Amino acid sequence: MFNAYQKAVLSIYEEGEYAEMTTMDEVEQAGDGLLTFIMRELGDDCDSQAEAERRIEVAISQLDEIYDRLEQEIEDE
Repeated sequence: MFNAYQKAVLSIYEEGEYAEMTTMDEVEQAGDGLLTFIMRELGDDCDSQAEAERRIEVAISQLDEIYDRLEQEIEDE
């Protein structure tokens, strides 16, 4: 059973393509790594909208850092 934040993600992500999913097994079997990551981040211990937003903001920040530094890291090899 998903919490409210996970259900919202399923309704929003890829225009609701995954909205009918009801278990993490289904999410994982879909093969979308980003969706699986988000759903895990917003798992059982995510107990407020503020916490859900904080977790998404942290993930965005980490992805931004990777994006910004990826080209430089590859050139340095």
